[in-house]
Amino acid sequence: MEEWWAEVGIGVGAGFLGGILGLGGGFIMVPGLVLLLDLPQREAQGAALVGIAVIAFVSTIINLRRGLVDHRTAPTIGLAAIAASALGGVMAGFMPDEVLRRIFGAILALIGVEMALSTLKSSGGRSPF
Repeated sequence: MEEWWAEVGIGVGAGFLGGILGLGGGFIMVPGLVLLLDLPQREAQGAALVGIAVIAFVSTIINLRRGLVDHRTAPTIGLAAIAASALGGVMAGFMPDEVLRRIFGAILALIGVEMALSTLKSSGGRSPF
């Protein structure tokens, strides 16, 4: 696969899933950039953040127009996220790529397990598929 097509594929996948699921796209972009394009974890995270900013802007406009933003909680969450992202960005600069990959993978695994368990619980133990 040519690098250009991999980049487009990662962007399309992240944009679509970010838009439809509210993920922000980083959960698709970072593994895609690391596994398909062999970027170091730190560079993949940095590149993904640029994409996430664009996805978040577009999705925010769409959701604002549709009346799907809680105007009471959004500013608080946004300000807290700005402060935490600054701290996280500084901390990531001091961590080896391998540590960042393990943390990222562990968080993905925990989120996946939690979502699977909550889906099974809400479906009464029956498979939702």
